[in-house]
Amino acid sequence: MNPRKPANAKSRPVKQSPEPQQARRALFPIVGVGASAGGLEAFTQLLKALESGTEMAYVLVQHLDPSHGAH
Repeated sequence: MNPRKPANAKSRPVKQSPEPQQARRALFPIVGVGASAGGLEAFTQLLKALESGTEMAYVLVQHLDPSHGAH
């Protein structure tokens, strides 16, 4: 017999309600950064300056020079 729990107490699973959609989104932010054709160096500096484990997703979008050839 458990002295902390009455003998007739029944154990029930704890019900967890689903998180609202807004709360789930807030747990994993997505950061979008855009740059012009000359922004590659800025992207490189940004990525080097970020600490690991930021728990964020980064979307980097760079405009390419129209004269940039496809390889």
